[in-house]
Amino acid sequence: LFLYAVAALLKYDCFTGLQTLFNESYFVDADNRDRSNNMVTFQEFSRSIGSLVHRQKKPEINRLSLQGDLIKNRAMISGIDFNMIVQADFIAYIKSCFDFLYNKEPIWWNPSTLVFAAEKHTPFEIFARSRSREYFFKVNPVVFKVNNIEDYKELANKFKEGSIRIPRWDFHDIYFGKLLGLAELGTLP
Repeated sequence: LFLYAVAALLKYDCFTGLQTLFNESYFVDADNRDRSNNMVTFQEFSRSIGSLVHRQKKPEINRLSLQGDLIKNRAMISGIDFNMIVQADFIAYIKSCFDFLYNKEPIWWNPSTLVFAAEKHTPFEIFARSRSREYFFKVNPVVFKVNNIEDYKELANKFKEGSIRIPRWDFHDIYFGKLLGLAELGTLP
Protein backbone atom coordinates (compact mmCIF):
# COMPACT_ATOMS: atom_id res chain seq x y z
CA LEU A 1 0.00 0.00 0.00
CA PHE A 2 2.94 2.34 0.62
CA LEU A 3 3.90 2.27 -3.07
CA TYR A 4 0.32 3.02 -4.08
CA ALA A 5 0.29 6.04 -1.75
CA VAL A 6 3.61 7.29 -3.17
CA ALA A 7 2.32 6.78 -6.74
CA ALA A 8 -0.91 8.66 -6.03
CA LEU A 9 0.95 11.57 -4.43
CA LEU A 10 3.34 11.69 -7.40
CA LYS A 11 0.49 11.69 -9.87
CA TYR A 12 -0.92 14.85 -8.32
CA ASP A 13 2.45 16.53 -7.54
CA CYS A 14 1.84 16.38 -3.79
CA PHE A 15 5.50 16.65 -2.87
CA THR A 16 4.98 17.70 0.74
CA GLY A 17 2.86 14.57 1.17
CA LEU A 18 5.77 12.51 -0.17
CA GLN A 19 8.10 14.28 2.22
CA THR A 20 5.84 13.28 5.10
CA LEU A 21 5.66 9.63 3.98
CA PHE A 22 9.44 9.38 3.60
CA ASN A 23 10.37 11.20 6.82
CA GLU A 24 7.70 9.92 9.22
CA SER A 25 8.42 7.16 11.72
CA TYR A 26 6.04 4.20 11.70
CA PHE A 27 4.98 1.93 14.55
CA VAL A 28 5.47 -1.83 14.27
CA ASP A 29 4.66 -4.35 16.94
CA ALA A 30 8.09 -5.04 18.46
CA ASP A 31 6.82 -8.30 19.96
CA ASN A 32 6.67 -9.78 16.47
CA ARG A 33 10.14 -8.60 15.39
CA ASP A 34 13.68 -9.08 16.55
CA ARG A 35 14.16 -5.44 17.46
CA SER A 36 14.28 -3.23 20.50
CA ASN A 37 12.68 -0.20 18.83
CA ASN A 38 9.17 -0.37 17.45
CA MET A 39 9.42 2.91 15.47
CA VAL A 40 10.80 2.39 11.96
CA THR A 41 11.38 4.29 8.72
CA PHE A 42 9.53 3.86 5.43
CA GLN A 43 12.10 1.25 4.44
CA GLU A 44 10.34 -1.28 6.66
CA PHE A 45 7.61 -1.48 4.00
CA SER A 46 10.07 -3.01 1.57
CA ARG A 47 10.82 -6.14 3.54
CA SER A 48 10.65 -9.31 1.49
CA ILE A 49 7.74 -11.64 2.04
CA GLY A 50 9.38 -14.80 3.36
CA SER A 51 6.97 -17.23 1.71
CA LEU A 52 7.56 -15.63 -1.71
CA VAL A 53 11.34 -15.73 -1.27
CA HIS A 54 11.10 -19.43 -0.39
CA ARG A 55 8.75 -20.14 -3.31
CA GLN A 56 10.94 -18.29 -5.79
CA LYS A 57 13.84 -20.63 -4.99
CA LYS A 58 11.91 -23.57 -6.42
CA PRO A 59 13.31 -24.54 -9.83
CA GLU A 60 9.89 -24.68 -11.53
CA ILE A 61 9.21 -21.03 -10.65
CA ASN A 62 10.72 -19.09 -13.51
CA ARG A 63 10.12 -15.52 -12.28
CA LEU A 64 12.65 -12.86 -11.33
CA SER A 65 10.53 -11.16 -8.67
CA LEU A 66 7.41 -12.85 -7.34
CA GLN A 67 6.81 -9.87 -5.07
CA GLY A 68 7.01 -7.59 -8.13
CA ASP A 69 4.58 -9.87 -9.97
CA LEU A 70 2.15 -9.72 -7.04
CA ILE A 71 2.28 -5.91 -6.96
CA LYS A 72 1.80 -5.77 -10.74
CA ASN A 73 -1.26 -8.05 -10.58
CA ARG A 74 -2.79 -5.96 -7.80
CA ALA A 75 -2.17 -2.75 -9.75
CA MET A 76 -4.52 -3.95 -12.47
CA ILE A 77 -7.46 -3.61 -10.07
CA SER A 78 -6.22 -0.59 -8.11
CA GLY A 79 -6.84 2.10 -10.71
CA ILE A 80 -3.23 3.26 -10.44
CA ASP A 81 -1.08 2.82 -13.53
CA PHE A 82 1.58 0.20 -12.88
CA ASN A 83 4.29 2.41 -14.40
CA MET A 84 3.55 4.96 -11.67
CA ILE A 85 4.04 2.22 -9.07
CA VAL A 86 7.39 1.21 -10.61
CA GLN A 87 8.40 4.90 -10.56
CA ALA A 88 7.32 5.11 -6.90
CA ASP A 89 9.45 2.05 -6.11
CA PHE A 90 12.45 3.64 -7.85
CA ILE A 91 11.92 6.92 -6.00
CA ALA A 92 11.77 5.11 -2.64
CA TYR A 93 15.00 3.32 -3.54
CA ILE A 94 16.73 6.59 -4.57
CA LYS A 95 15.48 8.23 -1.35
CA SER A 96 16.99 5.39 0.68
CA CYS A 97 20.27 5.79 -1.24
CA PHE A 98 20.41 9.51 -0.40
CA ASP A 99 19.61 8.70 3.24
CA PHE A 100 22.62 6.38 3.20
CA LEU A 101 24.80 8.94 1.45
CA TYR A 102 24.06 11.73 3.94
CA ASN A 103 23.06 9.99 7.16
CA LYS A 104 24.77 6.60 6.80
CA GLU A 105 21.42 4.91 7.32
CA PRO A 106 21.48 1.39 5.90
CA ILE A 107 19.69 0.83 2.61
CA TRP A 108 16.88 -1.63 3.19
CA TRP A 109 14.63 -0.62 0.34
CA ASN A 110 14.35 -3.48 -2.11
CA PRO A 111 12.71 -2.19 -5.32
CA SER A 112 10.90 -5.41 -6.24
CA THR A 113 8.97 -3.88 -9.16
CA LEU A 114 12.05 -2.33 -10.74
CA VAL A 115 12.70 -5.56 -12.60
CA PHE A 116 9.96 -4.35 -14.95
CA ALA A 117 12.12 -1.31 -15.81
CA ALA A 118 15.19 -3.38 -16.71
CA GLU A 119 14.73 -2.62 -20.40
CA LYS A 120 13.73 1.02 -19.86
CA HIS A 121 16.19 3.51 -21.33
CA THR A 122 14.30 6.74 -20.64
CA PRO A 123 13.85 8.67 -17.38
CA PHE A 124 10.87 8.22 -15.14
CA GLU A 125 8.46 11.16 -15.36
CA ILE A 126 9.61 12.97 -12.22
CA PHE A 127 13.20 12.97 -13.49
CA ALA A 128 12.28 13.77 -17.09
CA ARG A 129 10.42 16.81 -15.77
CA SER A 130 13.46 17.64 -13.61
CA ARG A 131 15.29 18.66 -16.78
CA SER A 132 13.74 22.00 -15.89
CA ARG A 133 15.78 23.66 -13.13
CA GLU A 134 12.58 25.19 -11.80
CA TYR A 135 10.93 21.76 -11.46
CA PHE A 136 14.14 20.20 -10.10
CA PHE A 137 14.27 22.74 -7.27
CA LYS A 138 10.54 22.41 -6.66
CA VAL A 139 10.77 18.64 -6.17
CA ASN A 140 14.21 17.47 -5.09
CA PRO A 141 14.78 19.52 -1.91
CA VAL A 142 11.34 18.43 -0.65
CA VAL A 143 11.29 14.75 -1.63
CA PHE A 144 14.97 13.76 -1.53
CA LYS A 145 16.52 16.60 0.54
CA VAL A 146 18.81 17.20 -2.46
CA ASN A 147 19.68 20.80 -3.14
CA ASN A 148 21.87 20.49 -6.22
CA ILE A 149 22.49 18.32 -9.25
CA GLU A 150 26.00 17.47 -8.05
CA ASP A 151 24.42 15.27 -5.37
CA TYR A 152 23.09 13.00 -8.13
CA LYS A 153 26.55 12.82 -9.68
CA GLU A 154 27.99 11.86 -6.32
CA LEU A 155 25.33 9.15 -6.01
CA ALA A 156 26.23 7.90 -9.50
CA ASN A 157 29.88 7.68 -8.43
CA LYS A 158 28.89 5.61 -5.39
CA PHE A 159 27.10 3.21 -7.73
CA LYS A 160 30.15 3.03 -10.00
CA GLU A 161 32.58 2.33 -7.18
CA GLY A 162 30.22 -0.25 -5.69
CA SER A 163 29.66 1.34 -2.28
CA ILE A 164 25.94 1.41 -3.11
CA ARG A 165 24.60 -1.57 -5.01
CA ILE A 166 22.46 -1.27 -8.08
CA PRO A 167 19.61 -3.77 -7.95
CA ARG A 168 19.87 -6.61 -10.44
CA TRP A 169 17.93 -9.72 -11.24
CA ASP A 170 19.92 -12.54 -12.82
CA PHE A 171 21.42 -10.79 -15.83
CA HIS A 172 19.02 -7.85 -15.76
CA ASP A 173 20.54 -4.55 -14.63
CA ILE A 174 18.77 -1.25 -14.34
CA TYR A 175 20.16 1.72 -16.20
CA PHE A 176 20.42 4.03 -13.22
CA GLY A 177 21.65 7.10 -15.14
CA LYS A 178 18.99 6.70 -17.81
CA LEU A 179 16.11 6.22 -15.36
CA LEU A 180 17.23 9.39 -13.58
CA GLY A 181 17.90 11.29 -16.81
CA LEU A 182 21.18 12.13 -15.09
CA ALA A 183 22.84 13.82 -18.05
CA GLU A 184 19.92 16.22 -18.47
CA LEU A 185 18.89 17.10 -14.91
CA GLY A 186 18.49 20.85 -14.59
CA THR A 187 19.62 21.64 -18.13
CA LEU A 188 16.55 23.72 -19.00
CA PRO A 189 15.28 26.88 -17.28
